Amino acid sequence: MKCTASGAGLAVDVTNDGTVATDLVVRSDFGEHAVSGVAPGATTSHVFPIDTRTVAAGGVTVKARTNADGIPLEATVTADYAAADCRAEATLRARLAKDTIRAGQSGTINVTVTGAQGRATGTVVASEGDIELLGATLDPRGGASIRLPRTFEVGEHVLVVRYSGDGTYRPATTEVTLTVT
Repeated sequence: MKCTASGAGLAVDVTNDGTVATDLVVRSDFGEHAVSGVAPGATTSHVFPIDTRTVAAGGVTVKARTNADGIPLEATVTADYAAADCRAEATLRARLAKDTIRAGQSGTINVTVTGAQGRATGTVVASEGDIELLGATLDPRGGASIRLPRTFEVGEHVLVVRYSGDGTYRPATTEVTLTVT
């Protein structure tokens, strides 16, 4: 996989290891590409453009056809490729409105998600351990406020804030520590 400005690209290189020129047909989930007369020892390359930034694992099939001493020969080879994520890195910032609250009070986590590729969309969720507390949808500026419940016991609480990611940005995670007195 190859990341491009507009998404991902599946880059395929095929080398003719034979002793005669060969015609090739390369097939993937993203199209088909044919090349005629690839010389012995030569390599041909093709990039299948993909209009998304994430690609599931898959495979490419290459069918080779040639004639050796008047005898038609055909071979098929399949190669797997790994999943790819070409989304940009998001910067997730989370700040408590108040680092310390009293038992029975609610708190707020103010969140911003930014990145070099423009506006981030999606959701943010706060959790403590395995317990998901509350979440919010990012506003048009990439910000959100997560209102915390009033149920925290006295002590320190490490809250994990997770950004869901979107078509442009990968998910991100950060932590804040809330003190309840």
